[in-house]
Amino acid sequence: MSDSAAQDWASEDVETIRRAIERAVERVKRETLDDGARAALSAQLVALATHRSPKVRQAIAEAALHATDDAFERIVPDLQQDANAFVRKTATRTFDERSKRRRSEQLRDEQGAHIERLLAELEKEHGKAVRRTVNYICERQTEFFVQKMHHELSKVATSLKVAIVSMQHEARRPNGDAAKIASDADAAFAKYELLMAIVDSARSHTALVPPKFEPESVRALVDEAMQLLRDRIGSRVERLQESIEIDNDLVIDADRGALMQALSNVLQNAVEACPVDGDSPIRLRVAARAQKPGTQIALSITDNGSGIAKGSLPHVVEPFCSNKPGGRGLGLTNARKMVESVHGGSLVLESERGVGTTVTMILPRKQAKS
Repeated sequence: MSDSAAQDWASEDVETIRRAIERAVERVKRETLDDGARAALSAQLVALATHRSPKVRQAIAEAALHATDDAFERIVPDLQQDANAFVRKTATRTFDERSKRRRSEQLRDEQGAHIERLLAELEKEHGKAVRRTVNYICERQTEFFVQKMHHELSKVATSLKVAIVSMQHEARRPNGDAAKIASDADAAFAKYELLMAIVDSARSHTALVPPKFEPESVRALVDEAMQLLRDRIGSRVERLQESIEIDNDLVIDADRGALMQALSNVLQNAVEACPVDGDSPIRLRVAARAQKPGTQIALSITDNGSGIAKGSLPHVVEPFCSNKPGGRGLGLTNARKMVESVHGGSLVLESERGVGTTVTMILPRKQAKS
């Protein structure tokens, strides 16, 4: 740890300490700390876990997610009993997230072993040639995802570099324009946030977390997703015209978090398909109907947006496939994963240019008990 960083950690100013914690956590996220430095950071977090300021303790509770296992166990259980409600809530959220990551890592290991068993069975039943073919397909799919990810990140990184170089150039001038430096700094930070959003979206798409199914009201889930949408779209909410046609007593077995992700992604896509400016209404129709004599439901979301070209329709659920300016192309990909991989359902798209798009989630009403 540098002398200036050590001074920040030991500062009497609460905001200085919080910024020091945030900078250290960012370094952990970027994996620029070796094991020794991470251990030192964890020790510092433990030392500050009893700080007099609730704001510092709350920052410690959040940062503990990235601490070593030993430090995590020394920090979080105590902060879950903190006198301050915000600290307790943050510590509990950190505990839940850490537990989820551990389950995800365990499941990933189990999935790897399961894949090896499946490949061995394939080889035993169909020969080495089939196993090699399956391996080849998996490797090509992985390469495709990595190449697409690299392409999307590179686009943002290039514009980030432009903002940083401009800021450096202006800062080195004898009479550098402070307003321009600040503007470039804001642009650089916005690009950084976009980079992290892409990374987080990709991680969410590939995360392995065991689903937890509970009986859920479809209408209540849709109402909650619609409220989240209204909160996100700003002034466009004034143009939003919604129609919800779902019986209040319609209940299905659902992983609440996964289905909320799917709904939120599809609803957000629907709004973004409509013109950003202008006075034209944004019409959304959400409906649910029974399928296969009561064993499934069809939950459909229809918009009056620009629609999708017929040739593009099969590809819009692929990672990083997006025709929207600034789109990351992971919304429908993630929605399909939540519907198909988590719930064992299917995602169906119908669209016409200039008319709009309907996304239908076919979902089982009951999930097998494991």
